[in-house]
Amino acid sequence: MTRQTRALATSDPLAEEFLRYLSVERNASPATLKAYRKALGAFQEQAKKDINNLLRARLKEPGMQIRFGGTDVVDLKTVDWVDLTDAEGRNFRLAVDRTTHLLVRAMVSSPDENTHDRNVDTNIYANFQLMDGVRTPLQITTDRNGRRVAQVFFNFCKYNSGLPADLFTKAALDKRFSEVGSKKYKDEKKKEKEEN
Repeated sequence: MTRQTRALATSDPLAEEFLRYLSVERNASPATLKAYRKALGAFQEQAKKDINNLLRARLKEPGMQIRFGGTDVVDLKTVDWVDLTDAEGRNFRLAVDRTTHLLVRAMVSSPDENTHDRNVDTNIYANFQLMDGVRTPLQITTDRNGRRVAQVFFNFCKYNSGLPADLFTKAALDKRFSEVGSKKYKDEKKKEKEEN
């Protein structure tokens, strides 16, 4: 586990509370806690590098720097580059189509703790089609350090598929946990007491 991953997992109070729960309430072994800490750190790092998360939640973070990176041609489209740098040294370069204002390419450059180089993850968005009123890329290609690691082709996409608008609000999640989560937890505790 890298120092960065360890620091990410321990700097989040919710992650620490979850790890404490595993340790105290579930009596998890040190190896299990180490594995969960590593997984939480990797998830947190991925969330911080995610472009959707960047644009929706991270733009106003302290230390976030945003600047215009110039005009260029990418995939035969005239684009404006937007360069962003966060407080932890991740660099984001976004190519925005000048005509449609859609994201054509997103590059994330982040330090690699093991090699002291920078890893560059690139997402290329293509074949935009109107789906449920939203221009959607039906082809997404992912490169890591110049090598293709994934390419996804979609036939269709559905938005707002009948889920209630408040499904993922904190109040709705708390209510659902009080109905389901705590019952399961209480049942497990009851079963453990009966076995002892």
